Amino acid sequence: MKLEDVGKILAGGFGDRVLTGMAVSLLEESTPEGCYEWIRDNHSLIEGVPDEDWAKYREIAGSIKVDLTRDNIISQLRKHRLDLLGVILNHPSGINWLDQQVAEIKKRLE
Repeated sequence: MKLEDVGKILAGGFGDRVLTGMAVSLLEESTPEGCYEWIRDNHSLIEGVPDEDWAKYREIAGSIKVDLTRDNIISQLRKHRLDLLGVILNHPSGINWLDQQVAEIKKRLE
């Protein structure tokens, strides 16, 4: 999904679901082994998203409240990717890493 499309959906009032879906889709690109490595290496999920895309996204999203939470992501992973959720919950740094990812996404949207 293009960031412009996400911004339009946010403007329509579905921000929490879209942002959660975006975060989960970034995670879903990984295998359990890869997720473990991302946590171990403190890899950022949004590392590859170009600054130009974030600028467009922020412009479209405007001043919409961003309410992305760890719990929202965990809930979606529980429904769709128990393997990745297990890695996050069982890794000693998993929850902290997930919190950091949420914070990075929110910061990029400021």
